Amino acid sequence: MIELIVPVPKPRMTQRDKWAKRPAVLRYRAFCDQVRAAGLLVPEFGAHIVFHLPMPASWSKKKRAEM
Repeated sequence: MIELIVPVPKPRMTQRDKWAKRPAVLRYRAFCDQVRAAGLLVPEFGAHIVFHLPMPASWSKKKRAEM
């Protein structure tokens, strides 16, 4: 099974995030919605999960070429 979903780290959330929608929280909630929609379930054993993370936009072209 292969799913093309970019993982998003869980931000530190507060009660304020219920009414003040920060971009980091909105990205995380959208990621959770994608995972639920894809129906991804991790079995109790025998599973291998591999994430291919995109390079950060803040990296220089030189650093990207090195990787």
